[in-house]
Amino acid sequence: MIERNNKNIQAQKVLDWREYLSIMDNQQFFSLMHLYIGEVKTPYNKQNLIEQLSSFIRKEENQNLIFNMLSENDIIILNAIYFISDVTQEKLSSFFSGTFNFAILYEILLNLEERLLIFKKFDADHKTNYYKINPLLEKKLLSILNISNLLQTPETKDSSTIIENTNKFQLTPLFLASIYSLINLNPDLCKLDGTFKKKIENSICNIFPSIADSKFLIQIITSLKNLSLVIQNDNYLEINHERWKSFSNLTFTEQYIYLAISHNAKLTQNDLQKKAILLSTIIDNISESGFTKNTLYKCAYLINEKLSNENFSFTTSSRLSSILNRETNQTSKSFTDDVSSIINDAINFGILIHFSQDINNEPIYKVSKNFCDLQTSFNSEKVLTIDSGFNVSILPEINLSSVLEIINFMELKRFDTILQMEITKKSCIKSFDLKETPETICAKLEKYCNHQLPQNLIISIEDWYENYLSAQIYHGYVLKVSETKKILIENNPEIAPHIKTILAPGIYLLDFTDSEQAQNVIEKSQLDFIGNVRNTQNQISLLPFQKFSCVKNLFELIQNQENPNLQINNELIQELKNHLSTMELTKEQYEDLLNRINRKIVITKTQLRKETVKVEKIEAFGMDFSGKIHVIENAISSKSFIEISYEANNLPEGKQVILGTPISLSKDINDTYVEILVEPEKTQKTLSLASALSVKKIRGAILNG
Repeated sequence: MIERNNKNIQAQKVLDWREYLSIMDNQQFFSLMHLYIGEVKTPYNKQNLIEQLSSFIRKEENQNLIFNMLSENDIIILNAIYFISDVTQEKLSSFFSGTFNFAILYEILLNLEERLLIFKKFDADHKTNYYKINPLLEKKLLSILNISNLLQTPETKDSSTIIENTNKFQLTPLFLASIYSLINLNPDLCKLDGTFKKKIENSICNIFPSIADSKFLIQIITSLKNLSLVIQNDNYLEINHERWKSFSNLTFTEQYIYLAISHNAKLTQNDLQKKAILLSTIIDNISESGFTKNTLYKCAYLINEKLSNENFSFTTSSRLSSILNRETNQTSKSFTDDVSSIINDAINFGILIHFSQDINNEPIYKVSKNFCDLQTSFNSEKVLTIDSGFNVSILPEINLSSVLEIINFMELKRFDTILQMEITKKSCIKSFDLKETPETICAKLEKYCNHQLPQNLIISIEDWYENYLSAQIYHGYVLKVSETKKILIENNPEIAPHIKTILAPGIYLLDFTDSEQAQNVIEKSQLDFIGNVRNTQNQISLLPFQKFSCVKNLFELIQNQENPNLQINNELIQELKNHLSTMELTKEQYEDLLNRINRKIVITKTQLRKETVKVEKIEAFGMDFSGKIHVIENAISSKSFIEISYEANNLPEGKQVILGTPISLSKDINDTYVEILVEPEKTQKTLSLASALSVKKIRGAILNG
């Protein structure tokens, strides 16, 4: 069944290629046929000519000649067309934005098309065309269709100098717990602009001796606020305890990634999930040798393509696909900006580190060893000690979920390799507000402590609790009922669990977090004598954090093979040039045929036919004003691109080159102007011909110049 489907797919590809040839205009079609199969005799049949061209391509000798003419750039472009789904010229321009400018990319695509390696498939409306590999050559090309050609390993200047930068501070569960504790006991630590108040700034160095710059702490707190783990209430911060519980249930890798992508902005649930999946998959597919930023962008682009392709099957593909496929109209610039932000976040948070330079002095990044080490599971048993002064030392092996169980009744003293806390009356009273009791506190300490609890600690906690109960301030939801209704309330299975305390006979303090929860419980209680909650205000309920999955070695699932050692067949090129020099030709014929050899569209001597040469002026320079006008008029009639260059001393090459489609010419007394649709921006400009250094027509169709 699978084999039959593959045959059907291949057959459809061949039909698409034949259709591409059949709808080609006659001038292009016959130029192509003259070049590859020789003189066309009349009467002719287009389908027969297409079959003759197919036979030419199918010959093993010709396939080898075409294959052995491939350059490095040819291979890179062919791989992009093969691996990027529904690839258009715009997609390729976006993908290669840091590698090829639009003009060079356009030239390569035209050249591959006239060498029969690729073709265009139009959509149903004939408005968009997609590039495809020629199905008759696809099997021959498989050996060079490898994702590593798009994600190339960078060449370093000197591999002996590669040293991982270990100065970047790394997040750990203990570090997050220390920030949690700092905010919990000092809710007014920040100014309204997010910076630390002076009194906190002075103590930060003592609490966090390993952190040289407090800006990193502010950055983390900003991420916590954007994730709603910390709530900004006027001039103080508040820990969202329920949100932290959800967050702590994630793996630490997931926690780290969520924090990294959140420090610049508060994201929607969808965007948060989408960016987390993308960064996670980038991390798991970076080669050991590292990537430059440009290659990281390409990696992200390809990952987005593969995860968004519903035909690419893996365990969680449908879920990932549904997330990454949302907002399908997202512009290439928007995606590039998102990827740039994600990669910079990963660098700023020490997930990716700059560890070397390539031969062009571009930084090379790889996944931090410290981050990789943190992906191992944490052992949370017996990781703390308590001395007689109630000082607590917590070892780094503990996970976030476990450390959050115990730090609510401790006060932060110092964070370095280990977390140093102190159990104080102040910290315990705050934990009593969270429903902790001496029994629950001691039980949690015994769970993680590697020795018996000091007896004086137990006694102190009990004394503090007794004092706490002697006077209390309540804030919450109060239910008041008559004497006859008390028993109904206290025995109701829905309401009874939420009774925090009985303030007086028939007056109950309930533990509802918001009015919505209170109203839902009242409705479930089926006690119809209780009305709606008074002064109800709608509050936003946050969704819990979602775990996410990535695909490790995603590109190995597509293809994993060594590239053949390809070298352009220079001997054949020289042989063709030698043969050309023996032919009786005009200067224009010789230059045109030589140009075809250099463009590698000629692979056999029989293709060197002077009758196929169409002499045409395609470039004019400087003072050749009439020549410039002629080139543009010709380009307008053939709907070809033009390339216009102007002097620009502020640019490295000393000139500015503009590429686009000429629309019209206009004249005044002093000059002639061309209206041009500039590529790839698709903006219209009016340009002077008198001041142009050169005007060149770019081939807009096969063999049109």
